[in-house]
Amino acid sequence: MTFEVLHPVSVTTAYQIISALYVFGMAFSLRQKKALDARDGSKCQAPFKHEHRGPLHRHHILPQGYCQQFKIDPDFAMNGIVLCENAHIKTIHPDAAEAKQNFRNGDKKAFEKLRAERHDKLAEKVPYWETEHDRALHAIAVRNTQKAEKKGWRWPLNSHQKNDIDDSYKP
Repeated sequence: MTFEVLHPVSVTTAYQIISALYVFGMAFSLRQKKALDARDGSKCQAPFKHEHRGPLHRHHILPQGYCQQFKIDPDFAMNGIVLCENAHIKTIHPDAAEAKQNFRNGDKKAFEKLRAERHDKLAEKVPYWETEHDRALHAIAVRNTQKAEKKGWRWPLNSHQKNDIDDSYKP
């Protein structure tokens, strides 16, 4: 198959898969994403003014690469928060917005370059994300988790954390 015969929807789907793999990873399990949606009411929790647009993303407040440097599993309830794509990409990860545009303009290695740049910044102990809202995002995640737990919500663990057979989180 060549790119010339691909339907535009297929290219869009391919782009979404590539961006998910290269930029945001797939650390939260499907059950964890559903739990975050239930906890956060399936609404963007961004504490800053922005235009609410795009699909919902599940954002790691402490990014995955940062956590891995300190041997912290990034997939814990108070490290996740629901953000709309616009808040996540344009405000928290503006480098991803640039990579997305570069990819659309024909740079098929844009996301590989982004990963390398992020890796280099982590090695230099420089954040690759916008840190201005980290404290507020963390406070919101803690508050939402505490409120949800009082109502019986539970955080499902990933298979690499330990056996988890409990799906008792509630919307």
